[in-house]
Amino acid sequence: MTERRACVRMTAIISAALFLRTGIAGQLREVGGSPASPPACSDNAVAVQVLGSGGPMHGQGRGSSAYLVWIHHQPFALVDIGGDTPTALVKAGVAAGAIPTLLISHLHPDHVSGLPDFLWGEMTAHRKEPLTIIGPDGGQGFPDVGTFLHRLFGEGGAFVGMQGVLDGNDVPLAVRSVQASHKEALQVLDRSGVKISTYPVSHGKAPSIAFRIDGGDYRIVFGGDQGYVDSGFASFAMKADVLILHAIANEHVATERLAGIVGTPADLGQIARRSQAKHVILSHLMLATTQNSDSSLWSLANLDGVRASIERAYGAPVAIAEDSLCFPVRP
Repeated sequence: MTERRACVRMTAIISAALFLRTGIAGQLREVGGSPASPPACSDNAVAVQVLGSGGPMHGQGRGSSAYLVWIHHQPFALVDIGGDTPTALVKAGVAAGAIPTLLISHLHPDHVSGLPDFLWGEMTAHRKEPLTIIGPDGGQGFPDVGTFLHRLFGEGGAFVGMQGVLDGNDVPLAVRSVQASHKEALQVLDRSGVKISTYPVSHGKAPSIAFRIDGGDYRIVFGGDQGYVDSGFASFAMKADVLILHAIANEHVATERLAGIVGTPADLGQIARRSQAKHVILSHLMLATTQNSDSSLWSLANLDGVRASIERAYGAPVAIAEDSLCFPVRP
């Protein structure tokens, strides 16, 4: 581990410890911190486990942004599935067939490229339990999530021999496309009193949705990739116990090509403040692996500045996501 990486890791651990001390309860459990120690996120009644905290380029070796929600000590929902997410699930102690629901925010590769690998593994393990997949509808050249699956696994699709995931012979799927243009919250699932809702967000041309999980006495919100200027999203995330925001870039993004496609740190802080979120986690942290004209744009190029800007607007400390960290919501 390089000195820089060690410093980042320590920052994440301190951030998570601060996150827990401010009221969510429990002690910090560093999932995967030691090869001899099994993941312990499932020890909590309700928790969010960060499977990946990065994005394209995988700066600092971070995995693609993906999250696992544990409820009643069992996997409840997987949010996004990058290329390295299937490996992260195994490291988190998740057995084949255990994920009941997959929530896909949008169809950029870092959020969906692990799906064929995951389903291939489920087929190999002879999964019989249905898998619910919820994702956005299509637009501006992007297919809806159902069409996307057919392009991957249907007749003449990209992955020969996986048609059984569509006809139910190998992995039974229940697929739902959610409108990503009309700005209103929509409840899309109620499983044993735990409700999942969506809200359309703007992320360039890609139809995109945010997710909220309500359990009666807790609320978890995944903002995903967006510009973070929509006041409707602040209402959607109102009083979240945990609000995960994607801090992709630093303040330089305001004058760059990504302006409006991803949010500035100040925008993220304002959304966190307006939503009255109780705890905020910053994820989808990015860094260029080679020097180019965009190198100074990404969040990890100035993480201290990004964090300070968000905390200034939010008015409270925020936590920094790190691959494999567990954030308890209810012990």
